[in-house]
Parts: sequence; structure tokens; C-alpha cells
Amino acid sequence: MSESSITSRKERHIVRPLNEDDRRLSQLVSSQAPPQISYAFKRAESEAVIKCASSKIISKRNFMRDYDKEPIKIIDRAVYFQNNIVLFLSLGCLYKIFNLEVTPLNLKFYTHFSDDLVMFIVVVFLLLPATLLWPIKRKGSPAYFLLENNKISYINAFDDKPGSLNQALNDFYFVKKEGVIKICDACDIDKVSFCIISELYDSYGRFHYFSSYELYKKSSIGVHIGKAVLFLYHTINFILFILPFKIYMLIRADEPLGLIRKNIVLRFKNRNYFLINIYSRRDLDEILEYFKQKSVQVTNKVVFMPQAQNKGLFTDKNEIWSDDFSDTQIPKDTFKRKLRRFFSLD
Repeated sequence: MSESSITSRKERHIVRPLNEDDRRLSQLVSSQAPPQISYAFKRAESEAVIKCASSKIISKRNFMRDYDKEPIKIIDRAVYFQNNIVLFLSLGCLYKIFNLEVTPLNLKFYTHFSDDLVMFIVVVFLLLPATLLWPIKRKGSPAYFLLENNKISYINAFDDKPGSLNQALNDFYFVKKEGVIKICDACDIDKVSFCIISELYDSYGRFHYFSSYELYKKSSIGVHIGKAVLFLYHTINFILFILPFKIYMLIRADEPLGLIRKNIVLRFKNRNYFLINIYSRRDLDEILEYFKQKSVQVTNKVVFMPQAQNKGLFTDKNEIWSDDFSDTQIPKDTFKRKLRRFFSLD
């Protein structure tokens, strides 16, 4: 037998002496352990078992959650600020009026009929009350997102009682009943990302088939000016009204301010999108768990504003919500399209 094999065999039979930590550990598992140590060890072991079992129950509950019976409901507070364009218009008119030689603070302003007097009456008795009553109306008839097993819905509560104040506000802001509910199949989700400003004119829409940079390169100066104005409006509206409101709501609910940049952009395969504003960590975790179960891609990309959204008749026809979720084809950039886009018609 070689000397090296004898040496290796001896090394395998060397018994390392126990240090102080090893002795204490051996005491914990021995039957002769002191009662205090044995009790502490058993208690720690039982707590670990209970904690492990409870975590398994929670994870099992999340995995087996029936979203038809327990849907995720997210209140859409963005609707409070969707008509602030009227507020900006009112403030602009008041600024003009109060910079006249004779202002409403002077009685001479009311002694003779003028365009400025009519403007003042319209602003004070129509535009400003409508602007202030709109958030009150929306708080009483909230909009919300509903996430179920196979579909995601946006339900914009609608009060169409004849003769009511709500109906008058609906007529004033051109709220139409056919635009109240948007329903999407969960299988049509393309991807999920995050944004800072989710409070645009609507909480749903459609991305242009061009990216923002491509649209900038391929469009005329008219499109550039329009998009720049919209970007400035949404940014100023966010800084002056939305951001203070959101900070107040988060602090009052003891939620992290980092949720300001965790609003969800839910993009569908036909370029439709939902904008879900987040006001609690629990809502965010539930939504992310929902997408995880649906195997939906969630990217950590955060954009400032997903789209410089326009309103009504001025909206680009390629950015209007489509009920055809099979329409995933990108239109060809023909000469006619280029010509219309050059004159800001497309």
C-alpha cells in the first residue's frame, strides 16, 4: 500500500475537536439540554413552521384566486382632472379682464354693456361653477377599472337622470353614454410598463402606429406645435393640481411617495391602452400578481407621459380607441398619408 493512500485514510479519520459554538448547538438537539434552551429552540422551530405554513397558504390563495368572484377594483381618480382645460380657460379670461383699465373691482365695469362684461358673467356664473362641481360629481359617480379572470373593464359611472345637476354637467362636458364602458380580453394584453402622468383627457386611448420620434420626423410643423401645446398643458396641469393632490392622498394614507412613478400603462396588441393611476401599494401588488398569473410581460421602464393626448374632434384618428382588437396591422405609409400628414390632416 502506498504512503499517499495511508495518509489520505488517516486524514479521513481525523476528528475535529468541538468548539464552543458546536457544543451549544449539540446541546440544543440533545435530550440532556437545559430546559430554557430546549424550550427556546422548540418555540423558534414552531414559529418557523407556522410562518412557512402561512406563507404557503397565502401563496396558494393568490394562485387559486377566482377573479370573477373577487375582482380587482381600482378607483380612477384621474377623472377629477380631465376637464381642467375649462379651468385654464377661465383663469386666462379672468387675467385678461383684471388687466383692463376698468376692472370688475370698479363699479363702472357694470354700468355699460360690453364684451368684457359678458365674458366675466360667463366665467363666474358658468365656467368656474362647472369646473368646481365636476370633481364633486365624479366622486359621487366614480370611474373604476375591474380586473377579472378573462377580461379587464373600464367603467365610467354615468348619471343620466333627466333634469338633474349631473345630467347638466354631462351635457356641458359632452359626456356620452356609449363611451362609458371599455371591455378587453386579458389575452389581448401586449405588455405592461409604468408612467408618471396618467391623468390625461381619458384613461384609455390608442398609441399612434409611429413612435413619438418617428411622428416628429415624418410630420409637419403643425403637428409639432399641436403636440408641444398638449405636452405643456398636461405637464402644467400635473404640476399645479394633480401632483399636490396625489402627494396629499399618499401621505394621508401613509403610502410611499414612490408610487407617483408607478402608474400602470396597460398596452394591448392593437395599440389600445389603459392608464391605471395607483394610490396604494396594495393595489400595485395585486395588479402585478394578476399580470404574473397571466404571464404578461411587465417592464420596469418608466415614461414621463405615455401620450400627449388630445380631446374630441381634434384627436388624431390613428389615436382613437378601437373596438377591433384584431386590428394589429400597421398601416402602410403611402404618398397620400404623407401628404395629409404634411398638412396636419392625418
